Amino acid sequence: MPTSCEDIWSIGHTLSGIYSVKGVKIVENVNCNFENLPKEAVFQKWIGYDEVKVGACLLLRLAAFNTANVSIPFQVSKLNIGNAMDLSTGKFTTPVQGTYFFSFTGHASSC
Repeated sequence: MPTSCEDIWSIGHTLSGIYSVKGVKIVENVNCNFENLPKEAVFQKWIGYDEVKVGACLLLRLAAFNTANVSIPFQVSKLNIGNAMDLSTGKFTTPVQGTYFFSFTGHASSC
């Protein structure tokens, strides 16, 4: 993760604006002004801390499942930060109001 506007600029970003960068302990917000050179004081302005709340779940189903039109029941919980996922019911309950991102990967087999 970039640690400064100069890092963001060096990987090819040219649009000035607010970016998240890695701070000493947590993610911080900075305003990058790419109309200036990296050594100029106005190139980067610190805004504050990024208040991203992170919770993660890693759920697995290790056996085949081929029932149509039903939720896939997970068998194993490898990670469940905040205990938002109830493996016994298959329900994820949001601990706080907000926007959530979910990602799913599956493997199809004809066996």
